[in-house]
Amino acid sequence: PLLFIAGSFGLSHYRQQRRDTAAVRRSDSAAKRAQQALREARKQPENAGNAAAGHILNRYLEEKLNVTVTGQTQTDLARMLSEKGIDSALAERVQTCLMLSEMGRYAPAGIGRQGSLLGETEEVIEELDKELSRG
Repeated sequence: PLLFIAGSFGLSHYRQQRRDTAAVRRSDSAAKRAQQALREARKQPENAGNAAAGHILNRYLEEKLNVTVTGQTQTDLARMLSEKGIDSALAERVQTCLMLSEMGRYAPAGIGRQGSLLGETEEVIEELDKELSRG
């Protein structure tokens, strides 16, 4: 029985290490995947690119913070970012990008500015990556 308990504890520890390692790998390569997705989004029609900007930013945040961001309120998102040490101005830029992306999804064609939103999203992701990598 003692050997069984020790084996069970060892297996549990091994599984936890694997989960932690996978989360770290996913977090480390989140910015690279986001940059690739932004390059692909620039090739899409305008409204699709605007929608993609918000989706890419949400996916980046989920991978980097290892939490579910989709469906969070603006207040909850700001709180999560401040807990991670993100400057309030940068958190506001994140919220603005997400809001503009949502507005761009439903705007008539030609009203949104896909290039500027994708560019702003790219800048925000770069700054977030610098801030989160320091911590």
